[in-house]
Formats: sequence, C-alpha cells, structure tokens
Amino acid sequence: MIFFRTTFLIFLFSFFTNITLSQEPARCGTDEIHEFYTNTDTEYKRSYSEVLKALDKTPQTPSFRAVSNEVLTIPIVVHIMHDGDVIGEGGNITDEVIYDAIAALNNDFEGNPLFPANNAGAPFYNDPQDVDVEFCFATVDPDGNPTNGITRTNVSATYPSFAETGMVTTSLLDDCSEFNVKSLSAWDNTEYCNIWILYKLNGGASPLGFAYLPPFDNIRDGIVVHHRVFGYGEDYLIGNFNQNKTITHEMGHYLGLRHTFNNTSSCGPETNCAAQGDALCDTPPTTGSVGCNPISCYETMTENFMDYSNDDCMDRFSPDGVTRMRDKLLQWRSDLLDNGNCTPLDGISVGTSTLTVPSQGACTELIDNISVTLNSNTLDTINYVTINYQLDDEISNSFIWNGSLTTNNYEIVTLPTVEVPFGPHTLTVWTELPNGIEDTYTVNDTTILNFTNEPGTTVDLEITFDGLPYGFSWMLVNLDTGELVDDGSQYANSEYSCDSITFTYCLPEGNYELILEDIFGNGLHYYCANLGQSGTVSLINNNDTLAFVWGNWGDEEILPFYIGPPPVECPPLGNCPWDFDNDGIVGVSDILILLQQYGQVDVECSPYDVDEDNVIGVTDILDVMSVFGTLCNTLISTGEEIPEWVKGALRSKGIQIPENQNTVENIEYYNIYGAKINLSEITSSGIYIKKIKYSDGTYQIKKEFFN
Repeated sequence: MIFFRTTFLIFLFSFFTNITLSQEPARCGTDEIHEFYTNTDTEYKRSYSEVLKALDKTPQTPSFRAVSNEVLTIPIVVHIMHDGDVIGEGGNITDEVIYDAIAALNNDFEGNPLFPANNAGAPFYNDPQDVDVEFCFATVDPDGNPTNGITRTNVSATYPSFAETGMVTTSLLDDCSEFNVKSLSAWDNTEYCNIWILYKLNGGASPLGFAYLPPFDNIRDGIVVHHRVFGYGEDYLIGNFNQNKTITHEMGHYLGLRHTFNNTSSCGPETNCAAQGDALCDTPPTTGSVGCNPISCYETMTENFMDYSNDDCMDRFSPDGVTRMRDKLLQWRSDLLDNGNCTPLDGISVGTSTLTVPSQGACTELIDNISVTLNSNTLDTINYVTINYQLDDEISNSFIWNGSLTTNNYEIVTLPTVEVPFGPHTLTVWTELPNGIEDTYTVNDTTILNFTNEPGTTVDLEITFDGLPYGFSWMLVNLDTGELVDDGSQYANSEYSCDSITFTYCLPEGNYELILEDIFGNGLHYYCANLGQSGTVSLINNNDTLAFVWGNWGDEEILPFYIGPPPVECPPLGNCPWDFDNDGIVGVSDILILLQQYGQVDVECSPYDVDEDNVIGVTDILDVMSVFGTLCNTLISTGEEIPEWVKGALRSKGIQIPENQNTVENIEYYNIYGAKINLSEITSSGIYIKKIKYSDGTYQIKKEFFN
C-alpha cells in the first residue's frame, strides 16, 4: 500500500482537522510509468518527446474543430485479465459490471455524471462540460468477426506467477511484465482503444490505473484499471474510489490531459500557463488534494477529473481540457474515428457471451440466477429468440426469450433454475433464431462454461453496533486463497446506532479470518440502553458459534475460523498396538500381517498405521521390528530375534533393514503424578506416561491416552 502521492503530502495534510488519513493505493500510475520507461526504454523516451511537442502545439483558445458539436465516437475493447476465476468471481467481473462502467464513463464525458460531486465548498470554475466524445463497444474484431467488445484471458494459464503478482510495471524482464500480459489480448491500438482490467497490479491494487498520452504507437498503448475500481457500488470496490472515476481519469490521460498538479510545487502564479503545470490556462496552479480537500492551494479544482481527489469529489473537465482532448483525438488518434468497428454487420445475428454461474460454493444443488448475455451485432431489432442450455451430457432444455434487442445492444438473460449436483460440470448455452430467419454469423451462437459446484457451509456474520459505530470496518478473508470475501465500512451513527445487521455467506472448506478495525481504538464499547450491552460481532453456523467478540477490543481484532468437516478422532491404539493377531506377543505373524498392508496411503485411523501418519510404510515396519518378541501383558521383551527368512521377505519388498536393529528391552508406565504403575492397574481413562527402554540403552518418553 502507498500513502497517496508522497510522504510530503501526508505531512502537509496533517495540519487539516476532522479528516482521517487511511492507507490507500496510488490513485494513478501514469507519471510513475512514464518515469520508469523513460529511464529503461529508449523507444518510449523518443516517443514521449513527440508527446511533449504535440502538447505544446495545442491551442489555448478553442479551435473550430474542438468546439463543434460533432460527436466523436471511439470503439473500445475491454480485456478482462484474470487468474482463472469463473465469471463473477475475483477479477473476472461480469458483463453487467463492464457495461455499467462504460455507461458511467459516457455520462462523465457528456457532463452528466451518475454521481455529481460532493464538494459544495469547492471553488467551481466551470459547469460540467460535454466533451462530445462517446465510447462504444466494438462490434467487429480485428479478424472481421462479430464481437461484444469484451475479451477474457486467464493469464495464469500462460504465466503462473500472475496469481501472485498480477501485471508487473516495475520490470521489463518479469514473466508478467506489462508487455507480456498485454500481448496476450491486445487489439490494434490504431483501430481500437484497449482497456485492460487487471486482477492485480504489482501484487496488489497499486496503482489503481494508468494510461499513455498520445502519440504512442506501441502494443502497450491503452488504459489499465484494477478491477476493484472499475464499476461502482459498495459491494466490491475500494472505499474512496467506488464511483468509476478511475477510468474517466485515465481516459483523460489517453486523450492528452496531464494531472492538474503536474510539475507544480507551489501555489504561485504561472508565468506561462500554456507551458507550465498541466499546460491548461483555465486550471489554477495546485499541489493537488487529499480526499476532497486541497493540500495547500485554496483554488485547487478538487472537482476536476484530473486531480487526485476522491471519486465523490470529481465530476468535470475544464473547458480547455475539453479542447485539448478533442484536438489530440483528431490529431493523434483520428484512425479510431469512423473506422466501422462500431458499425453493425449486414444480416441478422444474435450471439451469446459471458455465461455466469453465481453459486460457487452454493450450499445447494438447485442454482438460480445463471445468466447469459445476448448480443446483437446487426441492423435489425430482434424480438424473440430460442435459448437452449445443456448441463454435461444430459438432455438439453430450452425457453423462448421475448424482448427488444436493438442494434449494438445487449440483454442479460436469466436461465430457469438448474439442478447442478456437487462436482465439476460443463454448461453449454446456444441460440436459435425463429424459423425462416438465417443467422448470418453462427460462430458466436454458443458459449460454454466449465465450472464446479463446490459444497459449502452457510455462515452468518451478525454485527450488533454500539452507540457510535462510525469508524468501524471489517473484512472477511479466505486465508487459503488470499481473496477478500466481503467487507464493510462507513456505518453512520444516525443510521446504525444500536442496530443489528446480518450477512449470510456460503463458504467452501478452508481457513478464514474476520478482521475488525476501529479508527478510534475502542472497538464497539459504547453502551446501548435498548440492548443492555455494548456492540458484538459473531460468526454462526447453524447453532454453532465459530467466533465472537464484544465491547472494547481496541483498534483491531482478528477472529480466525475454519470451515469444513470436524477432524476425525481416531480411537487410541492401546498399550500393545503391534499385536495385530491378538495372541499376546509381537511375533512373526504380526510382521507378515503388516507386510500384507504395506504401501497403502490415506489410511486414517487404520490399526496398521502404527505411527499415525496416514501411510502404512517403512516406519511402521521398523516400529514393529523394534518391539519384536515383546509380551503384551508385561511389555517386557523375551529377547527373541527376527528369523532370517522374515528379513528376506522384507528385503524383497525393498525395505532396508538396519544392520544393528535397535529393539525394545522394556516398557514402563507412570501416572501423571510420576508414580510407576503396572499395566493391570490402569482401570480408568486418562493420560499416562510411557517410558520405553531400547537395547542401545536409550529411552523414549511418550504420553498415551487410555479410555
């Protein structure tokens, strides 16, 4: 994690009151990526010199082409670069999230953001601007085939280290370097705007995104965004960046804008606004902002998309910023425009994509809300289509979808409830047009998904808030995978005080932690009269409480718990576990019986697994040999030796016998008070001390339980 931009910013910001700093990922990595490649990549350095020349030529008064109301359309392709998760899990986000994110991006560029800025005290310099630039999903891929403008790539299948590192932007030689990862899916950057949504960046979520300024003719050209800030909502996004403004910020870079605080260290006036700072004359000098507050310059435009303010503070570009983006688009990225990649194909085609089974770890074999995306790449409106679906090799089912699927549009359709036994499966979904209508492009009709319906355990997270819950937050983490299952924060005193909420999860077997945090360092200790107590947090499976905490647990409490079947409790082996034939002496027949079981694995609780390691192997054979000739009633050795023919039988199995076999001479028992007792005196269950004397004069002390 990185504290915003630099420790210097944190030092300045510490003078502000009533604002809490928390660790956040770096907002944008564009400047850092630029510095890295400038120092390591001569091609990039030459290219960036052209960028600077191009920016210096940008007029500071609106040009004719920039202020015209012609809407410029950019075809985009969204590449989901994931770790092998099924759609809807981890970084493999659903089509619905993707469509919502691009819709919000278009709203921002229209000057009608879905989330108007929450910055009433900011010094506004302009109303939100309509950039007259819109983004459409590509309808034709580089090979001329219909597409919905979304690709999905399991990067870990090619580069296994991607699971840990994600895309690496700090090394050109790493397997998961930016060039290698992007090469798996990149489309022609002169024909499409490539947007890569990443599972991880540099092992985590930092930076949240970055982009390259034009002109930049390289396979790396495009926009990168971490999946947890692409889209909007409280369910999965990082706290201060949950309104989809990262993609808007990075698109500003892609179209030629710098940060508002670019190369600025003071609030003093600029001598040449067209060349200093962000090189825009309608944005004042600024050192940036933290949260929704300027760091040092009062006139900071915290509402500007190119600042580092939180998502709920920004909602507009400046007029000169609009001019620059349109000019740079027309000057350096004009091949994107009017290239036919958003134009519907001739004929009629309805394709499927993004088949989603949401119930992984379902706790049920009846799965609802399986969805598939219908896409129209053609001119005609489709009003109904037959949707067929088949699980494994079973008989297929079908139903009629009715609606209005217009040109270049999509519809997310939910299948009827499907019975899915626990285990691995293949689900196939395909479309059929009405009789008499030819599907021009059948290649995109069918979508296949391999998935596993994992049996899970239902767990309720119950939170009863104290009198002042503000500042309380929690995270539920799967320790085995490192994935965040869910989290919560921002519990207002007025809404949640002394109230309770319950979250229900279906968790697969594994180890988990519930991490609780309180910024005031007193847990949930404020008393609630209606409850007769302070706040509590509990994890419950049916009537079994897995974890519980209440009251003042300080600033952090970690509650580990395990989901899965209880451990098997094997019955004790007894005082003479080597006597397999129960004749009262450890002899030849016992070795031969064990030899018949030799080599078995996963033998939990087997009476022949003397050392209890779930394998009947060499150590068990040697254990029996060491007590050969022992009388079970006295546990005293008779001194009898193992016959040579028995040793030969062992050697024939590949068992190497030590030349000087160390054998047991005597076994003694003591109670927990240290008093020596006879074996016949053990009449009650409990723990006893077992002292074993070997022929070489050594001793071994063990605890043994009798019941």
